[in-house]
Amino acid sequence: MEHLDRDWIELLQEAKNLGLSLEDVKQFLESCD
Repeated sequence: MEHLDRDWIELLQEAKNLGLSLEDVKQFLESCD
């Protein structure tokens, strides 16, 4: 579970670097489902 959290943190940091908002990330994840 800890590994997953680390992946999430990296993903969110990457998204922030790209200028994406949390909403953008949520929409992206929903489109991947």
